[in-house]
Amino acid sequence: MNGVSFVNVLKLRVSEGTTGNSAINTYGTLSTQTTTQYIYNNQTATALVAANLGNGNLKWESTTGTNVGIDFALFNNRVSGTVEGYHTKTSNLLLLRQLPIMTGMGSVLQNIANCRITGSM
Repeated sequence: MNGVSFVNVLKLRVSEGTTGNSAINTYGTLSTQTTTQYIYNNQTATALVAANLGNGNLKWESTTGTNVGIDFALFNNRVSGTVEGYHTKTSNLLLLRQLPIMTGMGSVLQNIANCRITGSM
């Protein structure tokens, strides 16, 4: 581009990558139990009851993104800017799913949704 005098900077940028997010506590995938005491016929009894409903099929949330951009400066750096386009996809969003009360548990953590975002600047 030595022969083009009005272009001072022309740069192409491309990136792609995947990041993960473990938005749950380390033991959030495990079922847990707790003890409770009952009194029946003036006798005290200790029982195990479910405290948390685990989900062994949980996956990490992951976001894959692609970004393409052009940086430019023209006319002795009097006009400069950037044009960019991007696309991101988030998979395996972790959300609490409500359960029927008759199950004895209020909710369970599940990978429920995916999300895509595309845009330009």
